[in-house]
Amino acid sequence: MNRLFVSLIAFALLGLSSVAFAGPGGVTGALHIWLRADTGVTNTAGMVRRWRDQSGNNNHAVHQTGFGELMPLLVNSNPNVAGRPTLRFNNNAALALDLRSLAGSDYTIFVVQGRDRAGLANFYIAGDSLATNGNLVLGYEQVALLRQAHFNNDLDATVPTYAGMPIWSIDTFRFSDDEGRTIYQDGAAIAMDGNLQPLVSNTGTTIGHFRAFGSAFFYQGDIAEIVVYTRALTERNRLKVEAELAARYGRQVYPESYVPCDGSYETNEDYLREFRRAARTLRRAGVLSGFQTRNAIAAARERDCAYGGM
Repeated sequence: MNRLFVSLIAFALLGLSSVAFAGPGGVTGALHIWLRADTGVTNTAGMVRRWRDQSGNNNHAVHQTGFGELMPLLVNSNPNVAGRPTLRFNNNAALALDLRSLAGSDYTIFVVQGRDRAGLANFYIAGDSLATNGNLVLGYEQVALLRQAHFNNDLDATVPTYAGMPIWSIDTFRFSDDEGRTIYQDGAAIAMDGNLQPLVSNTGTTIGHFRAFGSAFFYQGDIAEIVVYTRALTERNRLKVEAELAARYGRQVYPESYVPCDGSYETNEDYLREFRRAARTLRRAGVLSGFQTRNAIAAARERDCAYGGM
């Protein structure tokens, strides 16, 4: 991803979270869990035992004993996310998180994270069940796959290959029992399917450990923020949340994932029509100004064509 392009976030975005107890991007309805590494982290000498939920629902992430899990480390200033704090999961740490409410429910989940290993099952959210559709599993598989799984019922997206250095992104997972699943990365849709089967259960969830497979599979990387909604957000509201996250952590978001890679994007009417539609959504949300449109087209084209495109 080219870091030279300006962020697609307008300064007006800062006003979106100025009201009392607003969710990220001002999106509060069905907000279930909101964890931020800069707020509500209880630690001893940097070792985190509780991560307080900012949604008002008291769905805190807590360290549990008896599972061979250590506490994650609080990194007070991480240069990869504009100097903001992160929680570091060193391939042996986890915090328990109650996501049973996602059983039978639509959802939209945002994770701001930087993975720092390749290999099997580098999942940052996973539960303890091996039953089909009985375990929400989110995160990375191998070196270049991002997975949204209702266990044994997987959606995979191809992403940039891990090559030994942390790779940061805003990962978004949406499920609707009317529309299916979609994976977004930094605002762009990168995989979707027509699976309408909700989770039938979802127990033993942790941030950082795939308990269903015992002690073998832990996440390695840093997490700055996790946001969980118990509904499938509209495109406008999804973009508003992603835009605030991007502004907070010095990221970029992209309004459209369809980018012709044959050099025709300047004149491709199908692409331009889709881009203008998405750009209007961002402008109405207050996160994209008109003068940024040309940069947005070029940035989105470079991003998608770097690993396959369309």
